Amino acid sequence: MSIKTWQQEHDDFNHRLAKYGVKPSLSLSSPNGIAQIAHAQFDAFEQIQEPSSRFMINLCTSGVSKFGRFSNEANLEGVIRTGDVLIALPNSKSEIYCSGTSMLGIAIDLSSLEENLNEKFIIEDFMSAASVFHKDPLLTSVLTALWRDAEVNGLTSAFFEHGLLIVLKQLANYRAKKTVTQLVKPLSDKLLKRALEYINSQIYSDIRVSALAKYVNLDIRTFTRSFRSATGYAPFEYITMRRMVIAKDLLLKGYSVTETSMIVGYSNPSKFSAAFRRLNGSAPKTWSMLNK
Repeated sequence: MSIKTWQQEHDDFNHRLAKYGVKPSLSLSSPNGIAQIAHAQFDAFEQIQEPSSRFMINLCTSGVSKFGRFSNEANLEGVIRTGDVLIALPNSKSEIYCSGTSMLGIAIDLSSLEENLNEKFIIEDFMSAASVFHKDPLLTSVLTALWRDAEVNGLTSAFFEHGLLIVLKQLANYRAKKTVTQLVKPLSDKLLKRALEYINSQIYSDIRVSALAKYVNLDIRTFTRSFRSATGYAPFEYITMRRMVIAKDLLLKGYSVTETSMIVGYSNPSKFSAAFRRLNGSAPKTWSMLNK
């Protein structure tokens, strides 16, 4: 991997962290492009996490926090504690909330690691592991050792890559206990109408999915899954789409990007622009010029 590509990977990794409003105490990338590692303290947040080509492993390093992640591939919700491990699969868009915690994160390019270690990983083998918090002393101790080794030696030691191999093999061999599969029921017409009325009334403010779920008297996981079943969209996706419809109208009326972002509930114009570009294929200013 070229120096330029390595730097781009490193910048992209830090950019993803910045979306959570954190400044990591540690942020390193391996020159061969195999992995990035970061450690940071996260305040409470709710957001859509865009897909990444990297396999993500997280270790909770301190605190107790409510955590939820919902995607088409794997859902995860509960209380995360110091020492717990969780993973996110590559190319998976998800909706995440967390009440605040310290996390170590390792992002891995599986194909590069496979080539370097002459190993083969199959994503389907990790599906069971992606749906639980792992309270596994082996995972906790190896990830902690990788963290401390990275602080001293960076990500250039053979120990780091072989440590990742141990962790990945342990996760791939995880088998969830068999449970009775429960079908997700869509929101009833009454509750869906109530939820949509709440969204419409609060569309110009910072809408929290947790508050929306509470408004219809459901826990956040049940609400999120039932809302998606009823509409085809996660709550955050639906709210974002509604905001972008209003934003288009404002832009066509001559409002600036900053004014529009504030009106539709974004305190940060750059976050508004990123969401607008994701849904409409171009930046707000460009879209406005092309459609006036």
